[in-house]
Amino acid sequence: MLCTSRLHWPAWQRPTSWSSWRHFLHHISARGRLLQELGPWVAPSHQVWQWFYEASQDVVYLCPSTDQWFSCSRLTSSRTTRQSQTLYSSPQPCGAPSSVGIFLPTTVNTMANQSICSLHSALELVSAEHSTIPDLWSPETIPPEFFDMPTNYQRLIGPHPPSAFQCSEVAVALREDTELLGCSDGSYVDTTGQCYHGWILASEVRQTITEGSGPGHGHPDLLSSYRAELSGLLALVYMVYRISSYHGIHSGTFRIHCDNKSALAKAVTTAPVGITPFFTSDYDLIALIQLHFGLLPISAVGKWVKGHYSGDKKKYKHDLNDRVDQLATTAYGLLPREFQTKGAIPPPPGYRIRLLSQNGIITSKYYTMLSTAHHDQPLVEYIVKKTKWSPATFCTVDWAAHDRAFRRLSRFQHIGISKMIHNLSNTHRQNRLLYGHSDLCPGCRVNEETFEHVLQCSHAPTALVCTEALLVLDQSLTATATNKKVSEVMLGGFRDWLDPNFKSDRRSSPSTFGSVCPHDMLITAAYTHQFHTLGWYNFCLGRISSKWHEAVRACLTPRTPFHHLQWGSLLISALWKFIKTLWQHRNGLVHGSDAVANAKRILTGL
Repeated sequence: MLCTSRLHWPAWQRPTSWSSWRHFLHHISARGRLLQELGPWVAPSHQVWQWFYEASQDVVYLCPSTDQWFSCSRLTSSRTTRQSQTLYSSPQPCGAPSSVGIFLPTTVNTMANQSICSLHSALELVSAEHSTIPDLWSPETIPPEFFDMPTNYQRLIGPHPPSAFQCSEVAVALREDTELLGCSDGSYVDTTGQCYHGWILASEVRQTITEGSGPGHGHPDLLSSYRAELSGLLALVYMVYRISSYHGIHSGTFRIHCDNKSALAKAVTTAPVGITPFFTSDYDLIALIQLHFGLLPISAVGKWVKGHYSGDKKKYKHDLNDRVDQLATTAYGLLPREFQTKGAIPPPPGYRIRLLSQNGIITSKYYTMLSTAHHDQPLVEYIVKKTKWSPATFCTVDWAAHDRAFRRLSRFQHIGISKMIHNLSNTHRQNRLLYGHSDLCPGCRVNEETFEHVLQCSHAPTALVCTEALLVLDQSLTATATNKKVSEVMLGGFRDWLDPNFKSDRRSSPSTFGSVCPHDMLITAAYTHQFHTLGWYNFCLGRISSKWHEAVRACLTPRTPFHHLQWGSLLISALWKFIKTLWQHRNGLVHGSDAVANAKRILTGL
C-alpha cells in the first residue's frame, strides 16, 4: 500500500533546450553527484501518507481520512528463527492518537488476512524549521560569494576569509588584468605533528589582493608538508571557483604557483581510469582539487616556482612564494583552536567513503596502516607478557624511534635483530631445552647461557670486546650531538648493569641525583625511569624511555635543530650494533672466528 500525492502533473511536451540543461548540470554536479548536497526539505510535502509507525509503542496506524483511525498491534511469535518476520494484526478501529508528531510515515506489505508482514521507508517527518550547520566564520565577515560555504572549506581557508571588496577585486582581476596569480605553500611541525598552509591571491597589476593560512587535517602519523601543500592548492582553487561562478566570469586566466612539483602535477592532471589513483597518497585532497579545477569556468594552469630563491633573477612569483612560506610557518600557534590541525573533521559534501584509525583519517600508506592495525595488538600483548609490564609502562617506551630505527635496516638485518630483541637467539639454554645439550656459557663455562648473560659475561675476551663496543657506543652518542652530561649518566648506568660484579639489589643513582637544576632533574627522571621501570636489559634491546629525548632537548643550546625521532632512532641503531658485536663474538667462541677455525672445529667433532 503506497501513499498518494496532491500534485496534478500537466501534460508537458519534451524539453528542447538540452544544451542549456547540460550546461547547468555541469556547474552543479560532477559524475552524477551534486557538489553540495541538498539540505532538509522545508516545504510542505505533496505526499499524502496513510500509514504511520509509532516507535515507542511499536504500533502501526492507518489513517484513510482525518476522522478515521485504525491501529495494528504487534503479534508475538512463540518461536523465533532467522527467517521469522515481524507481524502486525489487521487494522482495528481506534480513536485519534494524541501525539501525531512522533509518527514515522511508512508503507506496508499485507498478507491475505490483511495483517502486516513488513514495513518500508519508515523515515522521520522533517521539521518545518530549517536546520543549518553553524558557521566557523562570523556572519559579518562572510562575503556573498562564500554564502552557505561548508564548514570543512571554512577550516581550509582559515579564520580570515576574503572580504566582499577583496572578492570583487579578484573578479576584476580576472576580467581586466592579464591573469590572476595564486600561490600556496605548506609547513609541517615535527614537535607536534601538525601541518599548516598559506595561500595568496594577487596579480601583476594589483599586487596582493588577499591572503591567509589554514590547517591540514588527517591522521597524526600521516601528516606532512606535502599534505599541507595540497590543502593550500585546494583552498585557492575552491575560492576562485566560488568567486568566478558568483560573478558569472567565463573568461580570464588563473595561474597557480607552487614549489612542490609532485603536488602541483597531480592536482592539475586528470587522474587515470581505474582503482590505482585511489591508493595515491592524500588522494582525498587530490580528487577535490581535480574536481574543482575541472569545474573552473576560466582557463587555469599550474606553474612550478623554485622555493626560497635567492638568485639575481628574482621575480614577483618568488616574492609570492616567500610570503606564503612565511604565512604557513607562522600559522602554528596563531590560529584559533577551531582552525588548528585535527585528526578527523566532517567530510565535505558528496564524500563517499573514508578510513578512520585512532580518530584520524587514513590518507596514505594504506597497506602499512591496515597491517599495523591487524598485527600490532598481538605483538603488544606478547611484549607485555614477556617483560611483565603493565600497558601504561609499555606506552612509556619510545616506540616511534624504535620503529624508525627498525625501518632503517635491510630486510636481511630485520631477521637477526628481531631474533635478538625478542629473545629468540639460539643460545645454549635453548639448545638444552630442545636437544638436551649443555647450557653452560661457552666463554666462562660457569653460568647458564641466556642472551642477557651473553651481554654480561665475565669472560676476559668477552669483557674486552664489551669495553671496545662501549667506546663505539660513546662515539655514536657524540656524533648525534648528545649532551655530554646525558651521555655520562646514560653510559654510567649501562656500564653498572653490564658489570657482572654489580649486584642487582645495589642502589644506583646518577651523578645528577639531588641537583635542583631543571636540566639535571630531567636527566635524573630519565635515568630513574629506565633503571627502575624499564630496565637496562630492555635499554640495550632498543626499548629506551621516552624521557631521554626530553632531557636531550632541554640541554640543547637555543635555536639548535632537534628531532627526537631522529636522535632516538640513531641511539637505538647504535645499541643494536653493540649487542650484535657481542653476539658475533659469542658465535666466534662456539663456531670459530673464521672459516678455517669453523672447519677445524667440525673435523674435531667427527
